[in-house]
Amino acid sequence: MTRHTRAAALALLLVAFAAPPLVAQVSPRQQAADLAHALMSPFCPGKLLSDCTSSQAYELRDTITARLERGERAAAVRADLVRQYGSAILGAPEPTGVGLLAWVMPALIGFATAVGIGMKVARATRETLATPVEPVAIAAGADRGALSRLDDELRALD
Repeated sequence: MTRHTRAAALALLLVAFAAPPLVAQVSPRQQAADLAHALMSPFCPGKLLSDCTSSQAYELRDTITARLERGERAAAVRADLVRQYGSAILGAPEPTGVGLLAWVMPALIGFATAVGIGMKVARATRETLATPVEPVAIAAGADRGALSRLDDELRALD
């Protein structure tokens, strides 16, 4: 490698590391929309903030957008809303403390149900395979002659 080639490679590496990372910037309006879809409305019980049609919800969404456009971080706005309206505004409980149960219990219940069903199926399969197959009993009123004629006619059809 010549001295000029090494210098060019070093310059290229310096430019590559000095350049800002190519990370897609999410607009404040998109961040506000994401927050509105993640938070429950304090004005419309049971609805997300994004789905609430009350005038207070419109004002709150505009306030969130304005705060994000001023440069506040979405996490800070979210934390302030939780402080102001309580943890009921969260669309899902925090995965810490008691809220962790809300995240873990459905998975544990699903796993336990799957294990229980698997054990039941395995037991039923074992019992079915262990039970000897008994020959079919002769139908009431049918004599052996009629059954042998029926067998002969069935063989003739093959």
